[in-house]
Amino acid sequence: EPDAKRTLQTAAIIGKDFALPLLERVSDLPPEGLATALDALKDAEFIYEQSIYPEVEYTFKHALTQEVATQSLLAERRRGLHGRVGEAIESLYPARIDDHVGALAHHFAQSNDREKAVRYLHMAGVRAARLGAIAEGKRLLEDARVRARQLPPTEQRDRRRMDILRALAFIEIPLLEEGWEINLDGIDEELTELAGSLEALTELAPVYSFRGLSLSFIQGAEGALRCAEKVRSLTGRIPDEEVQWHAGFAEMAAVYVRGEFRACLAKLRELLARPDVDRMAPPSELALVSVAAGLAFRTTSCLNRLGEFEDVEPLLARFRAEVAAGETPGGLGLLRIIEGNHLLARGESEAAVRLLAESVTHYEQAGFRRGSAMGRQRLGEALIEMGQFQEAREALSQALEILGGRDWASANVLPQRARAYLGAGQIAEARRDAEEALTMMSQFENRAGEGEAHLSLALVHAASQPPDYEAAEREFVEAEECLRQCEYRTELALALRRHGEMRLKTQGQAAAEPLLRESRDLYAYMGRQNDVEAIDALLEGRLAGESPAATPG
Repeated sequence: EPDAKRTLQTAAIIGKDFALPLLERVSDLPPEGLATALDALKDAEFIYEQSIYPEVEYTFKHALTQEVATQSLLAERRRGLHGRVGEAIESLYPARIDDHVGALAHHFAQSNDREKAVRYLHMAGVRAARLGAIAEGKRLLEDARVRARQLPPTEQRDRRRMDILRALAFIEIPLLEEGWEINLDGIDEELTELAGSLEALTELAPVYSFRGLSLSFIQGAEGALRCAEKVRSLTGRIPDEEVQWHAGFAEMAAVYVRGEFRACLAKLRELLARPDVDRMAPPSELALVSVAAGLAFRTTSCLNRLGEFEDVEPLLARFRAEVAAGETPGGLGLLRIIEGNHLLARGESEAAVRLLAESVTHYEQAGFRRGSAMGRQRLGEALIEMGQFQEAREALSQALEILGGRDWASANVLPQRARAYLGAGQIAEARRDAEEALTMMSQFENRAGEGEAHLSLALVHAASQPPDYEAAEREFVEAEECLRQCEYRTELALALRRHGEMRLKTQGQAAAEPLLRESRDLYAYMGRQNDVEAIDALLEGRLAGESPAATPG
């Protein structure tokens, strides 16, 4: 029957599942004729009614039926129907367009409306990436990028192209697929050409500066400083204050990954002093949080390492308010990282474990694998503090697997996994990780990381059979020198405590007490009363003839 065949073909263009209101908008049959055609298709068992609420919806019984019906249409007729379906979705769901951008991208991409195809492919790519399907998001954005070049040249087209390219540049780094650096170079070249033609070169500065933060966790200070140079290459073409601020942002990232926390904190406060920082647009619509919130996150990281916890709480409150307004998986993952890091720095490891495990879950939902690796790293550290060494080793090994094992972030996992191995009695594996960490930290010029690696190696020497206390002593001294230089109080307090415990055992109280007293003072400065009391008990216990029990955490 012609009407039934035409209805089957129209429904097939909509999709395997199709809502009656949408079919009614697209079909050229009157309501009575459409109802008759649908009854005939149901009787022939081509389709069946799937639901009636909130709207009547049908589905094809077999996907092959839908495919055959689609292919039976002439190409021009198919394109026309796809366009009509897209327009029908726009008119039926004007307040819920964002929920339907995937379908709109699909239909307009196969229609004659090239402008709408680009618009919705762009929107669908951003939405997919936000929801965790980053690879799918990249595919859609690349499709939009190619199609946008083919549109008639207008300012609106080129603005859209810049937005697409910024989103693609943002996606390249979390994916870290083969050839990502070449891809970024191509994106930058295209962006620069567009920005020049639009007289919008100022918009390139945040692209480069915020990339510096991302690359610092992969390539260390070198990656961040290259981005600062890209910003400075814009000198004379954009306002000087924009060059200085954005170059300073990338340089802040370099200072942080070298472990210069006090200097980094000073730079962060300079950046946050910019009058319009709360109104600054993020480098991409895919950014997890605002510019100001991103700076607040890095500020909390510095404060936690410096042991200056009082200033963290206002920043946390600000961050919670922003994330609550958006409720995206990536934003929630970052919030849980910040909260968990703060609790861990304060010595509240049990509460930290819960929040850090949540961060991993949220980042996985967001498809942000490097974020989930960061969550696993911090989770592993918290588990070590609780003496759960097997679980810590597993979390840290998963983090390294995600990161690849050769970048700056991987180097920071290795000292912690060495301690997890040590707690589990795997001395050879602990030594391997600690030595590799020290080599990598030196290459990245990360003094704080060197301190962590020296501390892990000291613990390995002290736990070896037989113990090599002389080598351990040297490593403890190296660790303390690095950590003092960085004002890394949380780690320095631990290093002094473990060093003092070893000296109690090997050299006696006179040699150990200065170290333990300094450790105690640091814990008191940070308000970690439980650790203060533990050191007091340790000293008193030693006076009574008890032996201290050193642990890796």
